[in-house]
Amino acid sequence: MGLGSTLSELVKNSIKAVSGRRVKEFAHEISKFHRIQASPGYHEALEFVRGVLDGLDIETEVFTYPADGETLYGGGWPAPIGWIVRDAELWMKEPREELISTFVDHPTMVIAHCRPTDGWEEAEVADAGSGVLDEEYPEDVEGKLVLATGRVGWVHRMVIKRGAKGLIYYSETAPADAYPYTGLWPLRREIEGLGVAFSISRRWANKLKSELRSSKVVLKYRVDSEFFDGSLEVLEARIPGESDNDVLLIGHLCHPKPGGHDNASGSACLMEIAIALKKLVEEGAIKPKFGFRLWWVPEFYGTIAHLSAHRDLLDKLVALLNLDMVGASQERTGGHLAVIGFPFFSPSFMPLVTFGVLERVMASLSPRGLKLFMEKYADGSDHHVFADPKVGVPQTAIGEWVDRFYHTDMDFADNLDLTALSIVSSASVATAALLSTSSSSKASSKFLIKYTSIMALRHGFREISSLLSDKSQFSSSRAWTLPEAYKIAITSLETVLESEYEELERAAEEGFSKLIDEVRGSGIPRPESKKKTGIIYSRRRACPLHRRMFIMALPKERAVSYLLKGNLANIADTLYYALDGKRDLSDAWMLVSSEIEECTWEEFLAVARDLEKAGWIAKS
Repeated sequence: MGLGSTLSELVKNSIKAVSGRRVKEFAHEISKFHRIQASPGYHEALEFVRGVLDGLDIETEVFTYPADGETLYGGGWPAPIGWIVRDAELWMKEPREELISTFVDHPTMVIAHCRPTDGWEEAEVADAGSGVLDEEYPEDVEGKLVLATGRVGWVHRMVIKRGAKGLIYYSETAPADAYPYTGLWPLRREIEGLGVAFSISRRWANKLKSELRSSKVVLKYRVDSEFFDGSLEVLEARIPGESDNDVLLIGHLCHPKPGGHDNASGSACLMEIAIALKKLVEEGAIKPKFGFRLWWVPEFYGTIAHLSAHRDLLDKLVALLNLDMVGASQERTGGHLAVIGFPFFSPSFMPLVTFGVLERVMASLSPRGLKLFMEKYADGSDHHVFADPKVGVPQTAIGEWVDRFYHTDMDFADNLDLTALSIVSSASVATAALLSTSSSSKASSKFLIKYTSIMALRHGFREISSLLSDKSQFSSSRAWTLPEAYKIAITSLETVLESEYEELERAAEEGFSKLIDEVRGSGIPRPESKKKTGIIYSRRRACPLHRRMFIMALPKERAVSYLLKGNLANIADTLYYALDGKRDLSDAWMLVSSEIEECTWEEFLAVARDLEKAGWIAKS
């Protein structure tokens, strides 16, 4: 039997071992918990997952880290503070009494980390537009509730400084009747100064605005919430292989009730993956060289805390697959399934292999109308921690975007689809198993090298073709940086191989040669180069850039520019990872301009200065 047939058999066995119905049932159970990081609801959800796994004799362990609003993980990522909300109500009192929402009906109506009230309180409403700019505010908001739609953490601080009682937030893009999810994420020292913070639907926001045109609007409200010293809990399950090294699969367990797609779906898939892998190993269908490690985490916070405490783990992890928002009914949510491509500052074979396996699973299950794409790198989930060049674990994520119910109380587990859940779970099992057995023989290693090389050329050629009509700096930078990035991606297979390194190097060079020839013949102009600046920066933190902490450290006018122009924060994120203490700033520019579509040299230099002023980087 050829190795391609062996992969087909692996896919077939993975599909048989997975139950989409069971995944959806798990997701329904998880979505019953209000799973804010470091909250009792998160702990209860974790205990549910752990109970299922323990009942199936799957080895588990829980790791805990302080959630005290003070501890800095990796030197720059602040721990959240423990918080619970038990109940809340929000009413319009004037010009007439009418219920707006209750916590029972709309769990996201209380913005995470809202302070408790002393029984019932009331306040007049003032409209401040986005709430980001000073000129949007009425002359006097003291003692009032400010209605706004800007970035919640920033706007809340703005309204409290003006003497307001708190914030009423709404989203201009969410469904009209949805109550958005967001949070304040205060440091411990900020708790005493917090106001109340509510989230309302766009329909209700428009209603309040309409009333404000002709009369005074007064709301009454109560919140039963509490801050406490909590814990960040990471649940680990492990199915051992022959060696101490592991393929890691991860999904964040946090987010408010219901959070069906984000991310009860990924957490439920992980449960099914653990069950399927154990079954296949016990039946002898998989003979793993590497073990399988699975983490259920508080998004970013738990992953960063865990790696900060266990840096030795990085030498044992050969690859990372993150599941975040998977298995939705695309007809309901309006999105598509995506594998997240690698960033050029940290190329990886993982998107190439994962995408290929997903295609094979989809071909076997023939889902009607299910859309799958390879997307450009995006940093919004836990795979970004592993994309850090200082971490160096080959990574990718499977996710779905867009979702019209994203971060709202309408993100129900009913929006998930049995077949889509089966596809993601089966493909994850097959991908992990393929990597775990890739070094079992020379033939297996050679097959994986060839398979990855084919996928690299396929996606590399496709991306070059997509850049032909674009004459921007981004298009030029990306096209001419791409061949080297794909070469490094193929070479990154060395983490899962124990031999055939010459074959790997040869395949990487051949891939580079074919891709660079394609770029040269495409007519895409070479990017505008910058003279060496003589400036070399090094990072000062062993964690990803914490955007809020970074922006809050800037002067107010500059911070506002980051809130109003989203690409600046993306530039900062990418530049921060691209700085290795060796690259001249002009070389880092080439990497950043190949990732960020709207980025000028002047903006790039300004962001570098901001990172330095805020203490995240320093000149070498």
